[in-house]
Parts: sequence; structure tokens; C-alpha cells
Amino acid sequence: QLIDTSSGFHLWSETYDRKLQDIFAVQDEIAQAIVEKLKIELAPKDQQLAQRDKAPTQDVEAYELYLQGRAIWKRRGEENLKHAIDLYQEALARDPGFARAHAALASAYVVLPGYTRDEGDEEPLLRMAEQSARQALALDPNIGEAHAVLAQINSEKGNLLDAESGSAGAFLPPQ
Repeated sequence: QLIDTSSGFHLWSETYDRKLQDIFAVQDEIAQAIVEKLKIELAPKDQQLAQRDKAPTQDVEAYELYLQGRAIWKRRGEENLKHAIDLYQEALARDPGFARAHAALASAYVVLPGYTRDEGDEEPLLRMAEQSARQALALDPNIGEAHAVLAQINSEKGNLLDAESGSAGAFLPPQ
């Protein structure tokens, strides 16, 4: 459903009943329907960015694990973050080329120090976050979440200019 938030007016709704294996095709179909309904005019370059070249993973179970991890990650807290990490790792065991799962894993590692009670965990977690973010970017250089993780790491290290630059990953030396 699309609702105009300023007026509360119902703009569009549609029901999609498909097999789980078609989830990415359904996502693309819904996005295209919204664009058409709203008559959004995108510049040619933006249209290309809006089109998904391929599904983020061909493994539906890996995608389901990733989605479960995202839902748990949003709840925060030490135990939730550790559970989300386990789910992302399971997703990556099924599909090591799943860039979004690498980026999500990096996000979980980078925020975990703020919730853990264990002293001395921050540096190893930040190293794991950086490694996961770099892996995500090696697979898909356009994943903003991975760039944001690298910016957060730069910020934690006191490299504020690098963190603010927008391409923070370029300023971290490879490890």
C-alpha cells in the first residue's frame, strides 16, 4: 500500500501471491509498480541504479537467514547482536558471495562493542567489522552500509576527516 502521509489519502495497493523462490522478482515488480503509480521520472543514470542487475543471492535460505538477522540486529542488545552475527554467518556459509550479508555482519560487529560487557573486545570486533565491510565492498562496491561501517571505524580511530569524506574505505590501509 501507498498512503500519502500528509493527507492520509490511499494512493495504491496491490496483493502479491508468489512462491518464496520468486522473492526478488516480486520485489522488483513491486518497486516498478510504485514507480509507475507515482510517475517518478528518474534521470537515466538513476534509472540504471534503481534497476537491480541480479538478486543479492540465489540461495533463498541464505536470504531468509539474512532477513532474520536484520530483524534481530535492529533490536540491539548484546545477545541480539550476537544472535544476528550467528545468522549472518550461517547465511554466508550458504552463500559466501552474498555481499549484503557481509555488510550486515560488519554492521553487527561495529555496534557490538557498545553493548558488550567484556573489556578488550572492541579492537578485535572492529577488525572483524573492517574485514567484513571490505569483503562486502569487494563483492559489490556500491553497498553503502559497508562504506558506513568503514567510516564508523575511522571515527572510532579518531580519523574524523577520513570518516566524513564519503569514501572512508579508501583511507583505511588493507590488513
